[in-house]
This record gives sequence, structure tokens and C-alpha cells, in this order.
Amino acid sequence: MPDEPKPAEGGEEKKTKKKGKGKGKLPLILALVLVLGGGGFFAKTKMGHKAKPPPPKVVAIVPIDEMIVNLANTTSFLKCQFAFGVADAKYAKEAEEKMPAIKDAIVMTLTSKSTQDVKDLAGKEKIKSEIKDALNTILGEHEPGADNQSEEHAKTLKSTEDGSGSYHPTGPVLEVYITSFAWM
Repeated sequence: MPDEPKPAEGGEEKKTKKKGKGKGKLPLILALVLVLGGGGFFAKTKMGHKAKPPPPKVVAIVPIDEMIVNLANTTSFLKCQFAFGVADAKYAKEAEEKMPAIKDAIVMTLTSKSTQDVKDLAGKEKIKSEIKDALNTILGEHEPGADNQSEEHAKTLKSTEDGSGSYHPTGPVLEVYITSFAWM
């Protein structure tokens, strides 16, 4: 049968060689990935790369009785109620003992505000920030490590700003909540 095409010489050998080359690279690539991945993991865990500790969390909320205060330079007044979250239950107990000083700080902060200051969201956020600062002063500055946070973490929190323009918590008072707010 002379009309039948003859396979090219070495055609089957080339196919076999190509299959062999592909299979030989896969274990090498897998070994390389494992070695590099293991090296990266080792470097991250053993070479001093420490994960940032989580921010302190509110463990107790202290409510403050409703207040009515005059706003600055107007005949308007503000009827409001606040609560605040603390980093440790001991601060909640201390806050109960210092409630007259806490209320005084809030009244002094609020009476320095005009209706323009309390009108919008940015003004309310600023009031919350000022009250938080005043309460942290009354309850004493938070000591690094007091709620299992590192000194480095405390420095990071002090130097970082969030979107509202107020600083992240560095004292026993972590959050201030407005629970009621109306001016007339």
C-alpha cells in the first residue's frame, strides 16, 4: 500500500517527550510554592512581625440622666441625654461616684455651644468628642496595659484619627452616645 502516508520519523517520540516534560515540572513548582510559603510564614511569625492588637472594647455603659441646658448667647435651650461606654467595669463604678463632676463637665460643654453648633451632624460629633475628652480627664487617663493593650498599641491609638475628626480611644471612656437630643 504505497498510498498510505507514513508517519514522520520521531513524531511519536516528540509527543512522548513533551508529555514527560510537563509532568516533571509540576512537583518542582509545588515544592517551590511550599518552600516559599513556609519561609514567608516563618518570617512573619518568628522575625518580629507582630500583629496589631485589637482596639479596646466597651465593656460597660454608664447612662446619664436627662439634662436641660441653655445654649450660648440665645434664649434657646437643649434637652438631651447621654451615655458613655468604658473600657473596664471599674470605670463604670468610679463614674457613679463622680457623677456630679461628670454632669458638670457636660453642662459646661453644652452651654458653650450655640444653636448652630448643635444643629448638624458634625457639630454633634464634635460635642461627643469634647465630652469624651472631659470624661477621660475626670476619670483619669487610661494607663497603657490596663485593659490588656500594649504600650505600642496605646501610642498608635493616640496618634490615629478616624473619619469624624476625633481621636481613637485612649482613656477609660471609649464612646459617648447621644440617647436624646432636642433644642428649642
